[in-house]
Formats: sequence, structure tokens, C-alpha cells
Amino acid sequence: MQWGKTVGDGTNATTFGADGRQTMTGDARVKKEIRIEAINTKKGAAAPAVAERAVGASGAILEPVLTFSKVTQQDCYFVLHTPSDLDASEPLHFHLMWQPGAAWTAGTYIWKLEYLVMNESGATLLAGTPETISSGSLTPVNATTNIETEYADNITMAADQLLIGHFYRDVADTADDIGCVTFFEFEYVANSLGEAL
Repeated sequence: MQWGKTVGDGTNATTFGADGRQTMTGDARVKKEIRIEAINTKKGAAAPAVAERAVGASGAILEPVLTFSKVTQQDCYFVLHTPSDLDASEPLHFHLMWQPGAAWTAGTYIWKLEYLVMNESGATLLAGTPETISSGSLTPVNATTNIETEYADNITMAADQLLIGHFYRDVADTADDIGCVTFFEFEYVANSLGEAL
């Protein structure tokens, strides 16, 4: 029996190891996303409110959102574990799903994520310098359209690490209403079907 069989051109390929494990390189890899519902995050001392946004022509369906003030910084927190199929040679990217408040008429929003990556085991909780990434100034088309904002910044994680996140609206922005967040998303490149046994 032949082990270590590779299918592809060498650069873009799928390899099956002697243990049957499948790994992928080049264009054989795939992008995946991890979604964190905004309403499932831990709210800070100054907390965004949990609310609902009407969707559909009837308005009878309600979408859960967190609403962030236009005058007071409000905070929420979450933890992300490294996906078991992560290709650690490629960065993760943060995406935000949101809408302006229903009464928005003018101005721009600025959303920020402060985060710290640490090992899941043995890390000193009070060590490390957080990074902050920003959406930049975002002007909605109107007050009733979903927006996905893809942050350009690279986030680097390795196997068995945690990302501790602090998300907030920068109230130095100029939007004239609350901002509504539905969920956070992390896009990453996968190079296997999971973690080896």
C-alpha cells in the first residue's frame, strides 16, 4: 500500500498521510467562518442594550441586536478558541454585521475591536499588550440596510490559543443615532478536516 499519496500539482494539493489524515496546500485549502452572536457576548459595566429590529415587509419578524449608544462608550466581551482546522500560516480576519439605528439620517460610524491572543494553557492573564483594530469611518446607505464590514487587519493565531475580545463603538464618530450589531465573524483558512487524533 502507498502512503503519503498527494493529489494535485504539488503546490495546490491534497495529501493523505500514512495515518489517513488529509491535509491541503495552496488553492486546495478553503475559507471558513466562525460566527459569534452579539447578544451572546458578556456586556460591560456600560452595556449596550439587547433589542430587536423588525425585518420583512410585515415587520412581524424580529432580529435580535445589541444597540450601542451615540454618546456613551458601551462595551461587550467574548472569547474565541483557535479552530482545530486552522492553517496558522494564514491570518484570521474580523467581520462585523451591523445596521445603523432606525432613526439614523447622517454621519459616520466607527467600530473598534481590542483583542489579546494568548495560549489556552499556561498563559499569564495579566501579561501581553492588546491590539486594537478599527473599521474606520463608515457611512450607511440608509437606515434600513444590513452592512457587513470586513476589517483589513490581520489577526495571527496558532493552535490551542484564545482570542479575548473587547468590542465597542467609538463615540467620537459622527453618526446621529444608535448603532445595531447582529453578530461578529472571524474568517480563516482551513488546511485540514480538523485536529489530528
